[in-house]
Parts: sequence; structure tokens; C-alpha cells
Amino acid sequence: MSKLMRTGLWIMVLGVFSTFCFVGKGIETSFDFGAGDGSFQAGTPLKIDYKVKNELAHTLKCYVAGSVSSSEGTILHSFKRFIQLDPGQSDTYTFYYQPQKAGIYQVYAHIRNANGTLSANSTRMAYAPLEVQSPLTKKQDFEQFWQSTLNTLKLTAPDFRIIAKPSLYTADYEVFLVEMQSLGNVKVRGWYRRPKGKTKVPVILQLPSLGGAFYNVGSLEDRPKHGVPIDFAVFSLNVRGHGNSKEYLDVGTDYHRIISHGLESRETYIYRGAIADCIRALDFLDTRPEIDQQKIAVEGASQGGALSLFTAGLDKRVSLCAPDVPFLSDIENLFVLTNWVSEEMKRYQKTTPSLSTWRVQYNLSYFDTKNFAAQITAPVLMSIGLQDTTCPALTGLATYNKISAIKKLYIYPLGGHQGGGALHRKRKFEWIKTQWGM
Repeated sequence: MSKLMRTGLWIMVLGVFSTFCFVGKGIETSFDFGAGDGSFQAGTPLKIDYKVKNELAHTLKCYVAGSVSSSEGTILHSFKRFIQLDPGQSDTYTFYYQPQKAGIYQVYAHIRNANGTLSANSTRMAYAPLEVQSPLTKKQDFEQFWQSTLNTLKLTAPDFRIIAKPSLYTADYEVFLVEMQSLGNVKVRGWYRRPKGKTKVPVILQLPSLGGAFYNVGSLEDRPKHGVPIDFAVFSLNVRGHGNSKEYLDVGTDYHRIISHGLESRETYIYRGAIADCIRALDFLDTRPEIDQQKIAVEGASQGGALSLFTAGLDKRVSLCAPDVPFLSDIENLFVLTNWVSEEMKRYQKTTPSLSTWRVQYNLSYFDTKNFAAQITAPVLMSIGLQDTTCPALTGLATYNKISAIKKLYIYPLGGHQGGGALHRKRKFEWIKTQWGM
């Protein structure tokens, strides 16, 4: 039995054939993972299989060459081999590299002859992913700040309003528009779906991706990438600045501006309010007699994944947490590994000259999922995409490895920011039903 199985920490993977296949000039190249997943346990070198197929009318004489780099882009290892392939012939060339520490590694390979580069490919591989660590940035008053936020939220009367939408009803469920007052007396809205004529039903609280908007959630059968099985109730919440909750903030199509809004203070930062919106959604579910209060799951992707982790860390009413490709994880590394976050913060700092880089990082430490991880007691199912450049896998692993609750991780070696797509959606509800004995 492997070390991962002995520790009870499971990495479930999608078997793949290749990634980032390049086809052109009569040469087909790809990284070949076989039945593997692109991740390797500690002590096992990265195994790089590079497949080349010659579809030219003449013999191919050239070099396979490439490099392995750290996640920050530092070249750590190079490889090169002369190859010769007859027309129609293909072969796989294997190279090895033994990393010195856990992390995500960038692999680049190309075919080159005297005339130049004929093809090029890149991919990412994970080494000892369950050993990735990043120090906490939690400040001394972290818990006090969040308890104060929750206490302040309680002072705002929720004023729940539920409006039936018969035009959206089906034979299986009813749909309602929900309005409620949240932190700062901000009105937020969402869509509530409940199975007809049933009681003690499990519920999914869906939380939105950055700039995303929920309307009426479909069934898993109708919408395999985003739907929810019809035997669940669903509350799809549009936190402030999203969907039909934009009175507070409407950035139009420039949704990156959401992540900087109000950042001059941790009290005014938009995610303090957005997290409070999620807690208020739990308050709403508390009022619903048809809900089994022991079966409340939170889920979402990207920003929604982060909001899921925040909510589970702050409120024990959450019984399951299922984040995908979570944003706002290991924020210092997120700044290093991506451009889009740091560029938006730089833009915002120019509009707010008093906001120093130190203050930006100080304030953001109160909104980093890794700093909430130890407070999560509900079982967690997380997914990451190994090729994700928006919320890099390394940042999600930093949070996952700090969660001490029962947990399960799916790594999708071909997955970008879409993660595991429809396959993971199916797996997620299989996991939820198993956890709840459904």
C-alpha cells in the first residue's frame, strides 16, 4: 500500500494520454502520461515521456531537448537526445528529474534541427503534492476580527423575502427568488430551488466565481458541468457585486476590479461583506422547514471555492465543503505565480496612494484560505487543475495540506482553470451522497 493510502490522504486522478499536443509541419508531439496523473510521490523522480510521431514524407533527424523549471521559472534541469524516425514512425523518449522539494514543476520540450524549432510543448507536473507547505500569515487578532464581523452581521435584520417564480417550476421542483439584507445593510439575492412535496431534504449552497452570476440552477442531467441533482434543494447565492446583487458594486465586464474594491481597510474590503453574505445565506436556510439542517454543503469554483472554504471555516452549520480550483489561496505565492492579481492590485494602489504594498498584503492575510484551514471541521472534497494558470495548483495545495478534517483531493493533470469539468461534477455528488448515506 502506498504512503498516500497509509496516511488516508487520497489523490484521485484522471488517467490521461497526453497534454498540450502540438501538430504541425508533419510532426506530432505530446507529453504522454499513460495511465498516470502527472504527480509523483516523494523520492520518485519526475518521469517525462515525450512522444514524437513523424508524418513527413522523409526521415526525421533532429534533437528532442527540453528543461524542467521551478514554479517561479528558474531552470533546474536540461535534457537533450538525438532522434531519427522514418516516415510514419513514432516513439516515446523518456527523461528523468529528481526534485529536491515538494511543488509544481514546469516541463518544456521541443523538436529542433538545423533549421530551427519544429514543435514545442509544455506541461506541469507535481512532486510530493501532499507535502507542499506554505507558512501561515494569520495575524494575532484574526479570530477576533472574524468574530467581530459575525457579531456585526447579527445586528442587521435579514428581512428575508422569498418570491415564487412559477414560470421556472418543473415537475420535480419549485423555484424562488430570495432577497435578504447582509452586512452594511447591503441587499443580496439568490435563487432557491426545492424538490416538490419533500421534507428533510439535503441542500447545496452554491457560491459564485469571480464576476459570475447565478440564475436558475438546472439539474445535473441537464447541465453536467454546473447542475445539481433534483433530489437536492439548492440556494445559488449571488454575493454582492455579482449577478442580481449589484446595487453595492457593478464593475461591468472588468470583473478583476472586484478583487481590489475597498482594500484600503480590512473592514471595507469587499470580501468581508461577501463572506458575510455567505453566512447570511446559511441564516436563510435555517428558516426553511423542508431542509435537513444536518445536510448543508457549500461548493463553488475559483472565487466560489474560496468562499466555500471561508464559510466552512467560520460556521459549523456547514456539514460538507466542496471547493474547486480555489482563489485567494496562499496569496503571497498567488502574486508571484500569476500576473492578473498583482496587476489589478498595482492599478488600485495608483488610485489610492496611501495604500502601501505592505498594507495590501496585511489586509489580504485576513482573506487567505490557508489561514482558515485549521478551523474547518466539515469533510472537504477539493479539486485542482495541474495546468491552471489563474489559480495555480500550488496555491490550492498550500491550503489543502493545512486542513486537518477528513478530506479528499482530485488532481486533474490536464485541467486548467476548469478543473475536472463534468467528470468532477459527477464525482462531487457521488462523494456528497456517500458522506450523507444517500
